[in-house]
Amino acid sequence: MRNDSQPQEQLRTEGIAAIGWDERIGAEAIGRDYPEVKALVREAHPDVTERQVGNWSGQVWLFCTAIEEGDVVVAPVRGTGTIDLGVVSSPAYWDADVPIYGYRRPVEWVELGTRRSMLSEASQRSLKAQLTCYTHRSGDELREIVEARRGVDAARVRALISELVDDACGAGVDSAPYERVRDADDPVRATR
Repeated sequence: MRNDSQPQEQLRTEGIAAIGWDERIGAEAIGRDYPEVKALVREAHPDVTERQVGNWSGQVWLFCTAIEEGDVVVAPVRGTGTIDLGVVSSPAYWDADVPIYGYRRPVEWVELGTRRSMLSEASQRSLKAQLTCYTHRSGDELREIVEARRGVDAARVRALISELVDDACGAGVDSAPYERVRDADDPVRATR
């Protein structure tokens, strides 16, 4: 999920993920199937192109309906080169009291400040999407990191980090910045 205006630190503190849309669609989109969401967006925004309607509808539908409890969410932390990883803990809701980021999902943020450079090339490319909400094509890698972190399985986290470092080094990335990761006392913090 990409949220370019609301600071990720605020979302962490509130324990949520949020995307912005206006009150013309609001709570009506939650729990609806894609064609229904698309009709709501088209009705609320008659002046936009069909392509924009499809794009916006897909993002709202994905956030409000398709994402399920237990799904892993990734939130890039703007300007830091890092991401936060979390697990969706409850259904979506609409908060009419916030000015723009009314669509919200309770999230347990379990891994904060992970360097993007520690991820595989495929994951790094996927994180460059310009959409607010999209499906991450390399989700298995991120799910493994989250599951290892939630289970506080330091050996598993160390193994995953080692694999990521090996992948980065094998791809021709300079390994010097990553060498401390292999020997860190706290392998979870070493990813930050």
